Amino acid sequence: MALFRMGNWGAEMRTLPCIVLIAFLANLEIIAQTGARISSKPPLAAATSPGKNGQDAPLLAAAKTAALVVRATSTVSCPGGAPGDCIRTDSKIVRQVQDYVAKTELWEHFEKADSTEADILLDFRVKEGSIITFMVKDSDSGKLLYSDSREVVSLDNDIKRIVEHFLLLAPPRTDAQQEQMRLKRQCVEMLNQYTPKAEAYQTSFKEYQWKTEHEADAIMDECRLHWKDYVCLDASAASQTKKTSMYADNWNNSIVEFGRKLKLQHDEIGNEYKELEKMRETFEKMGCTGQLGQTTAKITQEGIQLYDQKNYAEAKSLFEKSCDGGDMYACVGLGTLYSDGLGVNRDYAQARPFFEKACDGGQMTGCNNLGALYASGHGVAQDYDLARKLYEKACKGGLKEACLNLGR
Repeated sequence: MALFRMGNWGAEMRTLPCIVLIAFLANLEIIAQTGARISSKPPLAAATSPGKNGQDAPLLAAAKTAALVVRATSTVSCPGGAPGDCIRTDSKIVRQVQDYVAKTELWEHFEKADSTEADILLDFRVKEGSIITFMVKDSDSGKLLYSDSREVVSLDNDIKRIVEHFLLLAPPRTDAQQEQMRLKRQCVEMLNQYTPKAEAYQTSFKEYQWKTEHEADAIMDECRLHWKDYVCLDASAASQTKKTSMYADNWNNSIVEFGRKLKLQHDEIGNEYKELEKMRETFEKMGCTGQLGQTTAKITQEGIQLYDQKNYAEAKSLFEKSCDGGDMYACVGLGTLYSDGLGVNRDYAQARPFFEKACDGGQMTGCNNLGALYASGHGVAQDYDLARKLYEKACKGGLKEACLNLGR
């Protein structure tokens, strides 16, 4: 029985791993780095110590997480000739402030968090592009713990000075804590690069996988790119019934083009996978492996590779783990090991529930293999009618092997 049916495009195609990204660091973002200009102009108002007579110092000292809040406004004429002035948000300055704050050592002292979860709020306000105010508030009580305000001379340098003054009063962090925060930020930056690549790979792999599992439908789609529907339908029907069609050449050309495109897609997916593996290696070297995990699909693919290497005992162990996790391919793998007696004593009755689970989960090879058990009466009471229904289901699902079994 077939473990995986991959058509006629090469057995090597079935070993492409499917990496799914499963871990995201909540409420963290990477801000672009920019250069700083230095200014010695003193602040409009000197930095103040937290609270009157230091009574709020414990709140600040206990803070471990912080949320950044940035507001920038400017006065403009109201639209439509309305009287008076209107206040608008200056999104460009907001982004600049976020960028400049990211350059400072602020996040080496505090872990960045969402405003609903942070211990303190770091509130930067820029008015008319000329005055910048910095306020630190307790997120629960809203109590002001620290403030600083100055005229804007050089925004990046002003923010740098404001943060430096504040950190003189902020809770100290050990070298180990600062290094841990630095590493975490690097891991987040790497993850932000990895995530879109992994998602693109996953999309490509699923598309490729669908084509190999629903070959007839995929060829029909290819045919319809070049010919009218009636041409493709006639030629497809003729090929399945082994009759002659005046459009046979059209259909054959579609098959050839489908195979060519599938091979190109296979190669592209392989290159994408290699790039992702290099990034994963970098993650491991940086100690960021906690951000990525093995998915059931990844485990199943490793099991398939062990199966191909005839290491059935270890393949069985991985298939069991992945099948329990809901990967229907792994369930087919387990059923195949039992039905073919690979690494275990042949036991059709033991194979049946795995094929059933895979079939119920939409894996057509599972339906086909389960139909074979009922057709032969191996491990189950022989039932030709049920076998036919299972073959029909798999055939309609695009599995050619099942269509052939129907004709026998």
